Amino acid sequence: LKTAILDSGVDTKHGIIRQYKPKIKNFRDWINNKNGQQDLQMMDNVGHGTHVAGLVLAVAKIAHLFIGKITDDNSLGDRDCVANAIQHAVKEWQVDIISLSFGFEDYVGSIRHAIANTDCVIFAAASNNGSNRKHAFPANQDGVIAIHSTSGQGAISSFNTQAISGEYNFSIVGEAVESAWPGLAPDGQPNMRIKSGTSFATPIAVGVTALIIEFLWKHLQEADRGLLKHSQTHGAITRILKVIFVEQGPYRYIAPWAGLERNTREEIVSKFVKTLRYGVS
Repeated sequence: LKTAILDSGVDTKHGIIRQYKPKIKNFRDWINNKNGQQDLQMMDNVGHGTHVAGLVLAVAKIAHLFIGKITDDNSLGDRDCVANAIQHAVKEWQVDIISLSFGFEDYVGSIRHAIANTDCVIFAAASNNGSNRKHAFPANQDGVIAIHSTSGQGAISSFNTQAISGEYNFSIVGEAVESAWPGLAPDGQPNMRIKSGTSFATPIAVGVTALIIEFLWKHLQEADRGLLKHSQTHGAITRILKVIFVEQGPYRYIAPWAGLERNTREEIVSKFVKTLRYGVS
């Protein structure tokens, strides 16, 4: 599954990332007036993008990653470069999923226009500002799947923004998540860092979704494979996630074992076929 990660880049020299380097199919830079130039060095001066990429690969080793560097610090000052990266991911990379582990407090027209013209699925971090604040942009936009955070035991994180009435408000583990970080640890081993936030829940949700689609592609009957050709849409992915969530008040906790426990492979496939075809599980 082709997945674009738009973030601070990735450190391909990191020991964990290096073993998956063949899975990184392209790396382009939209900052410092590079306008999407291909960058063979593939660096990350922040660490955030490396952490995110490591999480996707840890969950879904089958994913093919396309890395778009849209920041070189902890800010996203140039919003147009984000919009341009989204457009490139859709038109040139032709990805199935875009992962956005960031958000803005204000509406950004150029990004909204880029999102409105996509035919792939976009996952975005909801926000870490607590229940007194609303969702960040673009997680608050139609056609974007907003991801909230839970603890490892599935408890809703205190820093989650308020749920949106009438929406699914998907959540998955985003607290105390360990992944790759640029550089070496004091003992000389590849550096790892534990982070918390919806930014880190988002790539885990992306990885789970990629795994499900890959599983279905392998096990669907030939006559049903056409369903997957149209699965890379917001509505289809929402229906897929419906099979595996647990209701937690206004949030929907993504827990694959919950909806599929004690089911045979054939029963699992049947559940997904029903939800893709009829919208029910």
